[in-house]
Amino acid sequence: MSFRREPPRHDDAAYDTLAFSMRSRAARLGFGAAALIAIGAAGFFLFRSEQQIAVLKSTLRGFDVHARETTDAIGELRVAQQAYVAEGQGLATTSRAASR
Repeated sequence: MSFRREPPRHDDAAYDTLAFSMRSRAARLGFGAAALIAIGAAGFFLFRSEQQIAVLKSTLRGFDVHARETTDAIGELRVAQQAYVAEGQGLATTSRAASR
């Protein structure tokens, strides 16, 4: 005589969600349409984001060019200021001041 109880048996197929396909054709079409709309919206969002990034990169490049030109112009002004010879000063005075 055995006092051991066996666990209750249940239908494993009832818990397997992938075992059976959807029965409602309308539900399948609805979920498929929702998935396609979600994929399309994600693609549109990605496309618009890439366009905005391209515009921002172009703006940043323009700013960098202007900043570089301004830096070069300031450097040229410094050189010109150091090379400036005032009226009445000789080249020897200016050369001595520039070499400091």
